[in-house]
Amino acid sequence: MDVKDIRLFRKSVREAIQRAKDINALLEDEKVLEYIRLINGSPEKKALEDIRGIIKEMLPSFKVRRSNGIYVCTAAFDEDARSPVRTFFRPSTPSVDCRRYKDIETQQEVIAGNSVTMLGIREFETINTVLNPFDATKDDPRHAENGYNDVRLDFFEACYKKTQSEAVAMIKGKYPSIGNRSGRA
Repeated sequence: MDVKDIRLFRKSVREAIQRAKDINALLEDEKVLEYIRLINGSPEKKALEDIRGIIKEMLPSFKVRRSNGIYVCTAAFDEDARSPVRTFFRPSTPSVDCRRYKDIETQQEVIAGNSVTMLGIREFETINTVLNPFDATKDDPRHAENGYNDVRLDFFEACYKKTQSEAVAMIKGKYPSIGNRSGRA
């Protein structure tokens, strides 16, 4: 993210916190509570100290223009069939020759492979930081997209609470990157 993105992000979080405060203030009014009950709503106060929850709620609508080039590898598959294979990083074989990556800031997806027509896996992983949080299977519901949403939320929470460079360092230190585990391609 560039400096403007960081400012916009922090402003968006502050606005979300203010909205939560406004909602909480309205929920003190008996007429508002009665109205909510009449329309079968749920009059719950917002937890203002839950910055992570506030960021999680507002993050889907926040758009980043420039990225730090940090990706999570979200899948590996055969180039021909484009069908997911069960494990992410077996040693290179002809049957597993493409990987899908997702940018933690812009959410852009990139596919790299060993085909002449594609960006090469090694080239992509050399140019960018590629995290492999769980080295999990795509079918494991505990680690959907190999932990992409966890990494993204951790990054943005750190960006809000600290500096962007501290957030980048924290993410790189917390989650393993490709090549940090033995037996992988």
